[in-house]
Amino acid sequence: MNKYIFSAIIAAIAATAVSCQKSELDDNQVPYSVAFGIEGNTSSKSYLAGGPQKWGGGTKYLRVYDDANKSYSLTSTSSPDNGLTRVFEGEMDKGKLPAYFFYAASYTPTCENGVFYGNGCTISSSQSVNTNNSCRVGQNRLVAKPSDSSLRNICGFFKWSTQQVTVSDNVIKPVIKKVRFETLRNNEYLSGNFSVDYTGDDPVLSITGSPNTYVESLATQSAPKNNGDYVCYAIVYPGTYHGIKLTIYLDDAGTDYFMIQDPSTFVVERSQAINFGLLPTAPIPTE
Repeated sequence: MNKYIFSAIIAAIAATAVSCQKSELDDNQVPYSVAFGIEGNTSSKSYLAGGPQKWGGGTKYLRVYDDANKSYSLTSTSSPDNGLTRVFEGEMDKGKLPAYFFYAASYTPTCENGVFYGNGCTISSSQSVNTNNSCRVGQNRLVAKPSDSSLRNICGFFKWSTQQVTVSDNVIKPVIKKVRFETLRNNEYLSGNFSVDYTGDDPVLSITGSPNTYVESLATQSAPKNNGDYVCYAIVYPGTYHGIKLTIYLDDAGTDYFMIQDPSTFVVERSQAINFGLLPTAPIPTE
């Protein structure tokens, strides 16, 4: 037989085998979709732009885990006009049911029967906020069970705001460029790695690794759409903090700054925000 004809036959057989194998794999999976809102109320904050309980725009990714802890990727490319609910779609193995969900941008943490850790289970110590009234894009972490109608926050939040100044036509910038929140005790932590246990009624975060006693929140939006105050949320560990020091930066270079200290006890609850209010743009005189 002509060697070129023989080669063509072998190639065709190989292609057919691959096609059959792919078809067999596809037959082992079935379409799956789920709709979620975001847990929130007037005193909380979730990953969003525009207000509590609403989703931001753009493509979102959700991980679903079956009862054998296998993960699958679900994708949502659009949200309703009201922004309250997103539908996530993908595939799961045939005969498998969802056990847990984890929202962390495109990260895939390990799940062991409702306990999550590893990839994506971290709070960054530096968080740029480029949308007014929001937190760092892709930073917030949420979990859910099949019985939940909304994804549930894992972390807590520090809320702060700054005045804005018009620098040119249609360009308005925040006066404060960055705020560094730091605990007054070296055994109280704000950011770093964690694990979360959602085997009970509520997600419970546990600090892991080498955590940080600080978190920095940067107001990076150069042309906010509103003329009012610029509002930022910093994501932090839930916990009790015996005093917080704030370092307020007024320039991008980090050379123009001052510090204020609040010795109050702050109790940060999961899904809740501690509001530091409109921050000063100059040191507060002391008597």
